[in-house]
Amino acid sequence: MPDKKLKIVFIGTARFAVPVLHELVRAGYDIRLVITQPDRPKGRGKALSPPPVKEALMKSDLVMVKERLFQPENINSDDAVKTIAGVAPDFIVVVAYGQLLKKRVLDIPGFGCINVHASLLPGLRGAAPINRAIMNGDRITGVTTMMMDEGMDTGDILMKTKTDIDDTIDSIALAKRLSDLGATLLVRTIEGVTGGSIVPAAQDEMLATYAHILTKSDGLILFDIMDAKDIHNMVRGLLPWPAAHTVLNGRPVKILKTDYDMDEDTRGAAPGTVTMVTKASFFIAAKKGVLKVLELQPENKKVMPAKDFINGYRLKEGAVFA
Repeated sequence: MPDKKLKIVFIGTARFAVPVLHELVRAGYDIRLVITQPDRPKGRGKALSPPPVKEALMKSDLVMVKERLFQPENINSDDAVKTIAGVAPDFIVVVAYGQLLKKRVLDIPGFGCINVHASLLPGLRGAAPINRAIMNGDRITGVTTMMMDEGMDTGDILMKTKTDIDDTIDSIALAKRLSDLGATLLVRTIEGVTGGSIVPAAQDEMLATYAHILTKSDGLILFDIMDAKDIHNMVRGLLPWPAAHTVLNGRPVKILKTDYDMDEDTRGAAPGTVTMVTKASFFIAAKKGVLKVLELQPENKKVMPAKDFINGYRLKEGAVFA
């Protein structure tokens, strides 16, 4: 059972971190401080927008936790170190925060700093493990808890849990699944560390791979050099941003939901060419196989099913996406 006397500082920013925080509260741990990134300008109006962890707190009934919210610009600053040290935490828990912790922070808690990372380390260290796993066509992924050091996801492994990746799940749905798995795994990890049943294991550097941060260019579909399955994986892996994108008649189009057929005959069509149009979808030739488009978003338009795009833009066989 969780030791409710344990004092925890929670550090997280992204939506992935929210279920983990809620599970710690539900389990009865003493959350002395919740640290997240400052509010940032967002959207066309550049109005300040709270990060998902803060937004979740403001919408919840966790009154005591709300009062312990801290948003430093730099987690390693003197002010942040003083604030964290002032609550004398037993653990610091870090989940999708966005800054590396330096030794002066890592040394504060009595039991150490635990990170919840959305891959099976040492595979896919870095900023975008969920997206890259899908884009790579991986069939298995998972969550790892590790004892943090000053490196990028290089600390000793504490626990892991696995899950399958099928051809239909996208990065949004997979993130939700992994976050829920990570929340449960974290509580088990804390119990194991305090109870002495977990022996940290060093990562094998020879097996390390990296999930580099996403850029807009990652989403550019190259029909002439990519197979249909690879494009389908890109579409699933790049939601919600930057989204897989292409161009039709000089106008950008985001491709948001697809299927594929590697055995379908492209009828001699050049890659990027629409080979068939039905009432509900259309097919684009790739280097190998065809991509079935089910949902997309033209520039400055709302997301729409393929049937609406076909009707509204009078899409015909022979049109070329490039």
